[in-house]
Amino acid sequence: MQDIRAKISDLLRQVSPFDQVEAAHIKDVLDWIASGVEIFRIEKPARPLKHLVSYAVLVDTKEKKFYYWITKMP
Repeated sequence: MQDIRAKISDLLRQVSPFDQVEAAHIKDVLDWIASGVEIFRIEKPARPLKHLVSYAVLVDTKEKKFYYWITKMP
């Protein structure tokens, strides 16, 4: 599990914050990941309360439609 935490943390460190608020959010997430607590959802609906979630927007270029898709990391 440590390997995935390192990968996620490395990705976060590559984000250039837009402002101080975003910089604070990045620091909070990095500290949270480093704390060793569970970062993935282990039980529905939300256990633990704070867990990783990813969002993606899918585009169908033929139909010119946008689709909003919510996925949760394992």
